[in-house]
Amino acid sequence: MKHTSTLEQILLPAISLYRYEQEIRIIEEETADLAAKKVEPKSGFQKMIDGVQSAFRKDKEDLFQVLAKAKKNRDEYRTSLPAECDEELSTNESKLRAKIEENLGHDNGSKRLTLALEIGLREGKKDMPSLLRPEKSREAVSLLLFSDEKMIGKILDVYVYSYRRINGEKLLDGPEASMQKGKNLGKIGATVGVVSLLTGVGLGVIAGAALGLSGLALMGKAKYQRDIEYRGGEELLLYSAFIASSDIKKRRFGRRAAKNLKKVGRETPSGEMIHALASGITLYNFRFDDKDSEAAKNALSLYLEMLDNLRSDAEYLAFVERLDMEENYKKTLYAARAVELLHDLLVHDEAKGERDIEVIEVLPKPANA
Repeated sequence: MKHTSTLEQILLPAISLYRYEQEIRIIEEETADLAAKKVEPKSGFQKMIDGVQSAFRKDKEDLFQVLAKAKKNRDEYRTSLPAECDEELSTNESKLRAKIEENLGHDNGSKRLTLALEIGLREGKKDMPSLLRPEKSREAVSLLLFSDEKMIGKILDVYVYSYRRINGEKLLDGPEASMQKGKNLGKIGATVGVVSLLTGVGLGVIAGAALGLSGLALMGKAKYQRDIEYRGGEELLLYSAFIASSDIKKRRFGRRAAKNLKKVGRETPSGEMIHALASGITLYNFRFDDKDSEAAKNALSLYLEMLDNLRSDAEYLAFVERLDMEENYKKTLYAARAVELLHDLLVHDEAKGERDIEVIEVLPKPANA
C-alpha cells in the first residue's frame, strides 16, 4: 500500500487551493481597475465616446463572467481536498507560510523544489479545474515558496526543455524560434506559454504525472519498508528525484537502490521514463548553484550510474533477449539523450567562449521518427 506524506496531504492541496484563491484576487483587481477608468465626454466626439463606453461595458461584463468561473473552479477544487488539509491555509497566508517553513525550513532545498515542480506541472493536468490566470497565479505561488516570482516559471522551462530533448523532438533553428537564452539552464526565465507547452508533452498519458514527486518526502524514512509499494514509473521518478537532489548516499544506493533499479527500469513504460529523467535533471539543475561542489559531483555520479544501468539493461533486453524491442530501444535512446543534455548543461565549450545555452522551441517528433 502506498502511503502519503505531509507534502501530498497538506501542503500540495493547500498551496493549490491558495493558487485558485489568488486567481480570484487577480481577476477582482482587474475588475476594480476597469471600473476605475472613466471616459471623459468631449464635445464633437459623442459617437466615438458611446463606442468606447459600449466596449467598456462589454469588457466589464466579460470580467465578471471570468470572475464567476474562477470562483466555480476554486469551489470545485475545494471538494477534492484531503481530510487532513486545513482549508484555512489557502486564505491565511501567514499561517500557510508557517506550515511551509515547518515542513521545508530545514530541508536542503530538494523538497521545496519537488513541490514547486509538482505545482507547476499541475498546469498541464486535465483532471483539475482550469487556471484562468496561470502566469500571474504561478508568480504568486513562486513568491510564496521562493520569494522570487519567476522561480517556478524557470523550473517549468527547464523541465519542458529537458522533456523534449530526452524525447528527441526536433529543434528549430534561427533566432525567431528562440524560447529563451541564458548563461545556463538554471537562469532561464519563463517568458513563453508554459501551459501550452505542458499540454504538448503528454502529461495526460503519464499516469499520475507529477504526483510521485511528493513521495520524495517518504524516501528517506519509509521507502524500503515492506508495506510501501510503488509502480515502476513512480519508483523510477523517486530514484531520479532522490539521487539528483543528493538525498541518497553512495553506500545506500549501492546496497539497496541499485539492486532494485533493474526491476524498476523494466517495469517503467518508456513515456514515464522521460518524465522521471527530465524531473531529475531539472531538480539537479536548481538544487546545486555550484555544480563543482562535492555534493553536486556525488549526485551527478550516482545519476550517471543510474542512467548507465537503465541503458545497459534496456540494450540487453532489446538486442540479446529480443524482448519488447521497440520499447526497450526507446529507453536506450532516452538514457543517452539525458547524458547529452547533462553535457550541454555542465560542459564549458571553449569554442563558444562563455557558456551560453540557447533553449529553443521544438517541434513535435514526427510519427515515423
